[in-house]
Amino acid sequence: MFNKEENYNFMLNTVKMLAHSQGFYGRLLRSLEEIEESTRQDLIESLPDFKKDSLNVVFYFES
Repeated sequence: MFNKEENYNFMLNTVKMLAHSQGFYGRLLRSLEEIEESTRQDLIESLPDFKKDSLNVVFYFES
């Protein structure tokens, strides 16, 4: 099981991988790279556990 920081990094790496193929994920990646540290920490705390499954990341953003 990931800790919250590892879970965030997994999500970010999944978005990076998808950013090359879909415009939505490219825009999302730019937004994630530009957020302030306090906002990033809030996001880390609020993310669901993706359980090392990229499909869970996709479902999260597309729901």
